[in-house]
Amino acid sequence: MPDKECSPGYPGQTEIFSENMKMIGPGALTNRILARDSSRGSDDPFAPVLAWAKNGQPVMTAGGISLHSSYDPEREADLWAGEALSAGDLPKEGVLVLGLAMGHHIVSLLRKSSCPVWVFEPDLRRLRISLSFMPWSSFQGRIRFMTELSEIAGIPPGIRLLVHSPSERTCQNGYAAARKMVGSILEDSICSLRILVVPPVYGGSYPVAQGAANGLLAAGHRVSFFDAAPFEGALRAIGAQTSLDLHKRQLQGIFSGFMDEMVMARVLSVKPDLIVALAQAPMSPSLLKRLREMGYPVAYWFVEDFRLTTYWETVAPLVHDFAVIQKDPFLSLLSDIGVRGRYLPAAADPKVFFPRELSAADKSLYGAHVGFMGAGYYNRQKLFPQIADLGLKIFGTEWNLSDPLSRNMPLPNRRMSPDECARIFSATDVNVNLHSSVYHNGVNPDGDFVNPRTFEIAACGAFSLVDHRSLMGELFVMDGDSPEVALFHDESSLRAGALHYLKHPEKRAEISRRAMERVLREHTYEIRMGQWIGEMIEEGLRPANPGMTGRWPVDGLIARAAGDDGLVSFLNRFRHMGSVGLDEIVAGIAPGQDDITSEEATFLLMKEFSGGPG
Repeated sequence: MPDKECSPGYPGQTEIFSENMKMIGPGALTNRILARDSSRGSDDPFAPVLAWAKNGQPVMTAGGISLHSSYDPEREADLWAGEALSAGDLPKEGVLVLGLAMGHHIVSLLRKSSCPVWVFEPDLRRLRISLSFMPWSSFQGRIRFMTELSEIAGIPPGIRLLVHSPSERTCQNGYAAARKMVGSILEDSICSLRILVVPPVYGGSYPVAQGAANGLLAAGHRVSFFDAAPFEGALRAIGAQTSLDLHKRQLQGIFSGFMDEMVMARVLSVKPDLIVALAQAPMSPSLLKRLREMGYPVAYWFVEDFRLTTYWETVAPLVHDFAVIQKDPFLSLLSDIGVRGRYLPAAADPKVFFPRELSAADKSLYGAHVGFMGAGYYNRQKLFPQIADLGLKIFGTEWNLSDPLSRNMPLPNRRMSPDECARIFSATDVNVNLHSSVYHNGVNPDGDFVNPRTFEIAACGAFSLVDHRSLMGELFVMDGDSPEVALFHDESSLRAGALHYLKHPEKRAEISRRAMERVLREHTYEIRMGQWIGEMIEEGLRPANPGMTGRWPVDGLIARAAGDDGLVSFLNRFRHMGSVGLDEIVAGIAPGQDDITSEEATFLLMKEFSGGPG
């Protein structure tokens, strides 16, 4: 049968529509449904279209996106409902489903459970189509439809939130507001998110990803880390196998597809509430589109210079949130392509970067009057010969070993671990921190963002001499009687500054102390991640489905344990997490304690019998 545009009525469907309207009864909702203009004025910019699946069932599309399976919508609906029920019984208070579409998924949920169901559908056009075809009257007393945000305030606080992702994708504004309102009711269930962090295969963003993961853990979230580092050898080997650009591109395409599937496999295993991806993460635009269609939000931290790496133009429109380390003109350029960028400067991980007690061997290898740790960018290779005679030591990769500067490299072109970097910073009197540039001979006069090294050196309690950056003043005190950073602007001020501070260790110590205090107070990854995730939650980010396989709503577990005071007391430990898996419950049992409770023993035994992750 041909598709039909949404119209005021559907021949042959009058009886179903009438029975459903009797169930709804007189009132404001009925008036809105029957209003002459009820097919217009929705927040949804896409007109819903009635279509037919291959098995003859009615389905719906919007903006060219199918809201159901075009082959067997009932089977798809059963899978959706089964996923919602996989954690056990639904709360007696019921569930709130964001997204009606035709309603196959809700019919399946009603048939498989006995709890009440609230349905929020902001588009009256979709509701009218569904009322014309679906047997809602047979569930009288158990289902209630809502189309206004104000109605959500009346739902009981014990309900569980479920989201029909295809509906949300085609009406994001309407559902974002609904998520935010539901969040104020269900706040206790969203304190802790399950987050998957995806780093690049290698490069400067990799340790940032590790710091972000540690920060998210410290902020109380449940974090999985997709470790892409083992694939570095394979990626680098591509360039060594052929000199033909075409063949290189083909191999890189194959590698990209492989990494996409590796990430997807981890996503399907973890089922995260949020994916945090760092710059250069092995996630192609194709994968980002797939994740968006599947309802997995991606928050992308672009810790790069937008002028040099322009793939942001492709990535930014495909993700849920796009954070950057630069302000205008970058934020304006993002706005021009319909993306609201979020300024999120770099930070330090104080679990990795902290003052070190150095051995004699460390001091001999890493120690220097003047030192630098970083890659051999063009401006550094041009500027550093001017201070080579000051006892300069250089660590890092991508340096020209035929250059005279190679004599200043104790470990030429060796990649240093974060721990080694911290030892270098701690062992060096004056750490030079020159931000990278591929086209300046020294300091970039228009440099804006502040690199992670600035925060990491400070977190180590070490002293740095850093080139001037326009955003530095928002992060550290630069002037006055109590500066927190020492700056240079060009070749001459770098040399003069290094000589000055080498002669005045007491000034170095004072600036270093203030800088470390500032970083620990304001610039750790825990603070950054708390700010970022907190803002997204305030704007409506919520766990898409706390009833996913392997996870149980804590409130539901506590309700089912009523009467067993010991079990209720044990489960209350996890209330802040919203939902838990067996692994997380076991991890909450203190290791090595002499006596464990019977409740703890039960979960340990369950873990033993499970033979795998919870």
